[in-house]
Amino acid sequence: MNCGFASWFPVLELITIAVLGLDQAGKTTTVKALEGVPTDCVTPTLGYCLSHITHKNGKINLVDLGGVSTFRDSWKHYYDDSHGFIYVIDSSEMERIEENQSVFEKLLQEDKVKGKPILILANKQDKPSALDENGILKALNIEKLLDQHKTLCRVILCTAQSLGRANKINESITHGFDWLVKTINAHYEDLRRRVDNDVQIKKQIESIEKSERAERVKKIRE
Repeated sequence: MNCGFASWFPVLELITIAVLGLDQAGKTTTVKALEGVPTDCVTPTLGYCLSHITHKNGKINLVDLGGVSTFRDSWKHYYDDSHGFIYVIDSSEMERIEENQSVFEKLLQEDKVKGKPILILANKQDKPSALDENGILKALNIEKLLDQHKTLCRVILCTAQSLGRANKINESITHGFDWLVKTINAHYEDLRRRVDNDVQIKKQIESIEKSERAERVKKIRE
């Protein structure tokens, strides 16, 4: 399913950004907000949804990845193509903070994620129980993890739901997204080489696996 993406510095090439986080964090709502469409009737993503948006001077692919635990192992198949990431957290859901910390740490440990910029959106700030920026930094152990894995990151407090303001995107999301795209553009040549190399390796592996499967089927039929 194609749904529809964004920049700050002039974007000369297509940028791909993966949108990650636990289920019900507000990932799809965030993508819809960036697309400029209503966010009041959003269906959670099962699997993935690819969107294409034009933001300022460039075109961006947003890959909205389902956050249910049974799908998270599939996230790794989308790291190769990604120049950067958005990690959305429900900042009001205290009972899932440890789960978020574990998932975020595992994400940063991935070789194809390390060194790529990450925007953390602390969503649902309209709720009384929402953690502030310091609370998010502490809960996810962000400063230690980022230093350990040498990753650029920014935490933005936001409310992705438009709260009755039709097609009105939360300004903090715009601010955070601009930072992410600006950062990707500032390191674009290095990121492009990484992505091109990783995608080429992935294609080679897939080709080998396809040949091996075909050979196994051939032997079974003989």
